[in-house]
Amino acid sequence: MMSKIDDGDGVQAVTRVMQIIVAALTIGVVFFSVIVLGLLRDDKPLDPNTPGILGLPMITAIAVFFGLTSVIASFAIPKLMTDTALRQIAKGPPLDETKLLDSGERQIYPAGDSGRLLPVFQTQLIVASALNEGAAFFAVLAYMIEGHPIALGVAAVLIAVLVSRFPTVDRVQGWLAAQLERLALIRRDEF
Repeated sequence: MMSKIDDGDGVQAVTRVMQIIVAALTIGVVFFSVIVLGLLRDDKPLDPNTPGILGLPMITAIAVFFGLTSVIASFAIPKLMTDTALRQIAKGPPLDETKLLDSGERQIYPAGDSGRLLPVFQTQLIVASALNEGAAFFAVLAYMIEGHPIALGVAAVLIAVLVSRFPTVDRVQGWLAAQLERLALIRRDEF
């Protein structure tokens, strides 16, 4: 049995929480970047004897590596998390989304498939965003220390990736619909 995504209010409430989380992660990096650019970074030239990797100062090169790694990981790890959660949900018994109470009213109990997938979406979004946020902070720090513009470029790309993750109700409902289809296929094929 496949759950329906008709709980607009529940999806909307969870989406609002996720929007606040992603916005806070993004704004933190942006504010730190503004502080570094406006207040902390004085335009002192780089020491030509600074050790480097591939023509970049050491910390900037590490920031580039961390940036690339975080982007790759921010797409791979949430997919693995979602796949694992789908298999766990599929193993459990399909649950009704509502329970009829003695009064004749319906109570949402226990969570249907949509209700069990929303926390999965939230968790994978937080993990993906945090991976990008950490690498962006490091890139801004590298710029603060070494002043190489490539570090600032890495931070800008990672901030753009963070902004692109901003959840909307339509995105969340689209993700839920796709995962419900995958869940139905897993239940059909594996169990």
